Amino acid sequence: MKPLASSNRERIARTLAWIVVSLRLSAAAPAIALARSGTLLVGLRDGLMAMDTRRCAATRVLSLANRHVVDLTTDPEGNVVLAALDGSASEPAAVARSEDGGTGFSVPPTPLPVSGPIATVEIAPSNPARVYA
Repeated sequence: MKPLASSNRERIARTLAWIVVSLRLSAAAPAIALARSGTLLVGLRDGLMAMDTRRCAATRVLSLANRHVVDLTTDPEGNVVLAALDGSASEPAAVARSEDGGTGFSVPPTPLPVSGPIATVEIAPSNPARVYA
């Protein structure tokens, strides 16, 4: 799939931000991200949905099935996607990483050294190798 031009990604992101703010029903912002390919990623309580914005198609991302995705972020190009995952009794909180624009994610085998839930994840704009969770 041909990547979206930067100006189109920015226009779509602004539109999505307006929709999210306009339709927000709770204090928590929904977990959404726009990948470089134009795929809209939406975090759910039981996984991640990937929606192709060029056609009416939505699929579940199987590598995050049954995980509560609380936040999503991308690097400036939209290639790397990070997903903050809430912990549960059987699985610790984690930050999953996708190198392919959100098609597949890997969850690190070592738990993060956190004592509570992860509320957000961000990639530093000045240094895409730096992640805040």
